[in-house]
Amino acid sequence: FNYHTGASHLLSAIFSQVAGRSMGAYAQEHLFAPLGMESVRWDKDPQGITSGGFGIQMTVDDAARFGMLYLQGGQMDGKTLVAEEWIEMATRKQSTGTTAFGNYGYQWWVRKFPLDPAVETYFAMGYGGQYIMVVPELDAVIVVASDYAGDKTNEPLRLIQRYLLPEMM
Repeated sequence: FNYHTGASHLLSAIFSQVAGRSMGAYAQEHLFAPLGMESVRWDKDPQGITSGGFGIQMTVDDAARFGMLYLQGGQMDGKTLVAEEWIEMATRKQSTGTTAFGNYGYQWWVRKFPLDPAVETYFAMGYGGQYIMVVPELDAVIVVASDYAGDKTNEPLRLIQRYLLPEMM
């Protein structure tokens, strides 16, 4: 396992070459607009390549829409936006991650919280403790907007585990 933002950015560059347009433009047309996500802003590098591993901003409502898309197996309003097979692969362990965050799928962290009973989740994590967490067995999406910089980025996970998930069960 090697969490490497540069590798994600390289994937964005490759995608742009294959698709003939930026990953951001493609996502806007095929993902964000169909989901009604109007707030999304995605940074580009000086060459105009969409940042592959960071730099995406959206409102809490739009983050929840994105999480709901995954919770619903890639379907939104009866239309398939992301293949269910991809969601299943992306949100299961593909490599051993870290003790702080869990294992890693394809751009999603995968973690089982040791509650009684244990709760399986997957989540996207952004700078400063921004989270989109999907909890399939509870049919839930949890979105956190916070400002925990540095080594406190995982503080929302601790709070979710201690307070929120037990109340949801």
